Amino acid sequence: MRPTPATVARRAVAIGALALGSGACGPAGDATASPSTPPGGARVLLEISVRPAPEQDPTRHVLECLDGAPGPATTLPGAEVACADVAALGAGFFTAEPDPDRVCTLQYGGPATARVTGTVDGEAVDARFSLTDGCEISRWQAAESLLGTGRDRLLQVMTSS
Repeated sequence: MRPTPATVARRAVAIGALALGSGACGPAGDATASPSTPPGGARVLLEISVRPAPEQDPTRHVLECLDGAPGPATTLPGAEVACADVAALGAGFFTAEPDPDRVCTLQYGGPATARVTGTVDGEAVDARFSLTDGCEISRWQAAESLLGTGRDRLLQVMTSS
């Protein structure tokens, strides 16, 4: 599935905000691809677990990217886009610590949480995501090809009740 122009624009804004480091909604550290990223794309093996709400079971997927293309272990829908996004974000996106001085908007995107573990270009990653404020919503949107949209997760919660 190809991303819509609006999705591409949201990702670009989120990635740009994260690349600012200690900006209003970005974690410290460089969220862009590192110079060590191979020209064909990142070598990636990630386990992705998304829980729409605390009382629901998580959805689990694997993303394997070999030279920028989905590998045989991949179970994530839309893996081509996800491989490109992970290559653009780099391992730093998944390992960055939030800036304690950042200012985040007070908005709530829903109860969904996610965890991404594994390796990006040989570097171990372990990142947690939520929709608890504007900064976390921006992080989620930057990784939307891995996690799905927050709105999709909220709809899952509402329709399963």
